[in-house]
Amino acid sequence: MKLFRNKRIKLLWDIFRLLLVFVVFYIIFININLTNLWDVLHQIQVWTVILFLLCVFSLIFFQGFRWWLLIRAFTDKLSFIESMSIHFSTLFYSLVLPNSTVQEVIRTVYVTKTTGYVIGWSSAWICKIMGVVVSLAFSAIGLLILPELPIPSIVYKIVFTLFILVCVTLLLSFTKKVSRPIRNLLLLYIPQSSLAWFENLREGIYRFRDKKKALLFSLLITILAQLMMFAGVAILLKGITGKAYLIQVVAFIPLIEMISMAQPLTPGGIGVREALVAVMFKHLNL
Repeated sequence: MKLFRNKRIKLLWDIFRLLLVFVVFYIIFININLTNLWDVLHQIQVWTVILFLLCVFSLIFFQGFRWWLLIRAFTDKLSFIESMSIHFSTLFYSLVLPNSTVQEVIRTVYVTKTTGYVIGWSSAWICKIMGVVVSLAFSAIGLLILPELPIPSIVYKIVFTLFILVCVTLLLSFTKKVSRPIRNLLLLYIPQSSLAWFENLREGIYRFRDKKKALLFSLLITILAQLMMFAGVAILLKGITGKAYLIQVVAFIPLIEMISMAQPLTPGGIGVREALVAVMFKHLNL
């Protein structure tokens, strides 16, 4: 009976998510002038679409390369070809399941038999937190140099506060002095056997203290991946409007991506991302 009830709740949740995607796209669709849309599509130059797709592919490639580089710092059992194959094959899950974290979890589960839990989970954590740090850093820089737009001051405060908090979290991850009290506190309420994942993650991150070269290269690759994302969006805007709006892209696109991929309501951020992009276009008077 309980299993039946859980399945029914899951079914209702999935239906709700699909309806939410439909509603968001419907709202966007009814605000589109189809005649103007057709004219704009005819004006887009083919080279901009090709470069945009190339930037998207490069972004995905760099994300996988960063992940492999962090694992490579400890073991050479996972080849570059094998790691990229796993990375691209698990990309599907980030499109159809609640958020991008699912891809990283499944990707890590795939390789733990080869790399071990400690290396696998710690590499996934560092990839995730490093991506958030770089995204917030670019967004903060973009907001600082952004031409005057009617943006609420709370947006600036949230971005800079999150950036500081995430940076502190990343730095504290490399010391057991902080994680030890957290571990001891969790042990008061959770059995030690259930905290194996936390122990593996804690130990793996601590080991990266001696892998500064791998961390530096991973940071550079993360920055390069972000630049590819900015370039792709800017090129697409150039093809549509004749202007790249690069500063606006740097300021808003990281925030849009983080919000759309983090929320659990729609698969892969579908609908939410498009709605947020529409808000950005409205601010740009497009």
